Amino acid sequence: MPFQLTFSDQNSSSANDLKRKTTLTFEMAPVVAGTKECPIPGIDKPVFKILANEDKTYAIEPLRDSDIRLNGSPVKEKTNLKSGDEILCPPAIVKFYTVRPKAKQSWQSALLTFAAKVAIAVFLAVQVTVMFWLPWQLSSSTIWDGAAAKQKITQKLESTRKRVSALLKQKDLDKEDTLTQLLIAQVALDVEQRSLHLRKHEDQMSRSQRRNMVEDLDKLNAILDDVESKKPFPEIPKPDIDAAVKAILHK
Repeated sequence: MPFQLTFSDQNSSSANDLKRKTTLTFEMAPVVAGTKECPIPGIDKPVFKILANEDKTYAIEPLRDSDIRLNGSPVKEKTNLKSGDEILCPPAIVKFYTVRPKAKQSWQSALLTFAAKVAIAVFLAVQVTVMFWLPWQLSSSTIWDGAAAKQKITQKLESTRKRVSALLKQKDLDKEDTLTQLLIAQVALDVEQRSLHLRKHEDQMSRSQRRNMVEDLDKLNAILDDVESKKPFPEIPKPDIDAAVKAILHK
């Protein structure tokens, strides 16, 4: 089992104790501290040896009557080590740690991790959709065409009805020529019939039918423009009776 040794100066300040320390990792024992293999700051000779026990634990053994202490107690012979033990060999402090293998992740934990990642990915995808794609799709989609066409027809039909109603309420309407009176009455009847049709079949109308309805209302409004502006109607061409009689006789 691998182990680590960390080195610090016993005379360093408290601020230095918080800094990152020099650490050496060894895969196996024995290791002699104070050599090129395991140098100790401030010491130029071997001071102790780390040995491996048969039960896969470790022990420390002092060298050449070195003055070392383990957790504050003098070490004169081979002594077992525990992870976290502090070895004092002035002016250095060496700490011993065993390196445990990483614990295997259980299938429950792996499944939970995977589910969390999937949930985060779905959440981010939904967020992006709501923030960017959905508004663009709604603004560019034709799903609003039907509602807009309905509103346009209703508004145009209502404005046309008001114009016809205003013309019918004129006091001098009976003074107008017969053609004008008949024309206004016919437009009023047409608008009324279109209103009834729209109430019954508005939801079933196709796009082309709505477009035709708007075009027809535009034509009716053009006629009302001519009536309101007193524009004279074009003269009715006189029938060519002689040509008609000749055509009948020829047949």
